[in-house]
Amino acid sequence: MKIKLKYSLGDKFVDKVSGKEYTIDKWKVVKTAEGIVNAYTFHAYCDSLFEYHEYLEEGKITEKGSKCGWPDYKRKEYQLECAEPHECEVEVSELDCNGEKVEIGDIVYGDVLFGSLNDDGTDGVTTDARLTFAYWGTVDALIFMQERLHNLDHTYGLGRIYTDVSIWREGPCYDANGKPYRDARTPNQVYPHTQNIRGVFKTVQDWFVDLYVAKVRSMPFEKKRLLTNDDYVHDGVQVLKHMGIYDRVIDMVKKNTRPKKKPSAKPKKKTEVKKEVDWEDLARKLAYRSGVDIDEMIKS
Repeated sequence: MKIKLKYSLGDKFVDKVSGKEYTIDKWKVVKTAEGIVNAYTFHAYCDSLFEYHEYLEEGKITEKGSKCGWPDYKRKEYQLECAEPHECEVEVSELDCNGEKVEIGDIVYGDVLFGSLNDDGTDGVTTDARLTFAYWGTVDALIFMQERLHNLDHTYGLGRIYTDVSIWREGPCYDANGKPYRDARTPNQVYPHTQNIRGVFKTVQDWFVDLYVAKVRSMPFEKKRLLTNDDYVHDGVQVLKHMGIYDRVIDMVKKNTRPKKKPSAKPKKKTEVKKEVDWEDLARKLAYRSGVDIDEMIKS
């Protein structure tokens, strides 16, 4: 997906009231069901007008405004102007770790994968046998971002463009007795959870089933609890059932058979090989050391 931005990282704005200069340090694009909103933040550390991570919408960034600034906390007027805006078009990703496009309203699974998510697939990732923090929910926004990098030699670079998904968590929400949790997991009382798009997926594919089963097999304690459907793994079981792979996982885990250890073979005793002594060669060496020419002795 391509997005058009009116400004670029590094573009400079001047406050026409105070004459102070501000530089765009990061841009953010939020895509929701209502549309797309572009916003920018300045490199404004300990500034009297703008917070360090405060975003200003693209369409309102040059409008007149006022802020109650510190240290005197008096309301101050401002109006920003960019003398040389650099319009640009950026390519952003809407693909989950399976390479499937994520749309607003999709159900996705999050906090399931851990580790390094490589560009070429799922190599380097692992999962949790308990699925302790795993959840499913509805995507309500896609958030695309890029920031300017501040190098130690006072030069600047461009950070990677990355995508987060904002997800309204829907489950697991109930304990083993069917009662709703009295915390952030309570239905209809949760807040949107943000996670990188490459750490979630819409479709449960075979690679994840194999990854999860292998993890369970490597952890005897969790394996026993899963096979007995213990309360200890209650939330994980709910996730597996919502994924539609619970029965398949249990069957695969049960079929896990470890090969019997073969008795180690007794080491064979080394047979000593007696070396034949070359007596003539030995006599010649001894005679040579004594300064005797044994060939002359034989002739005489």
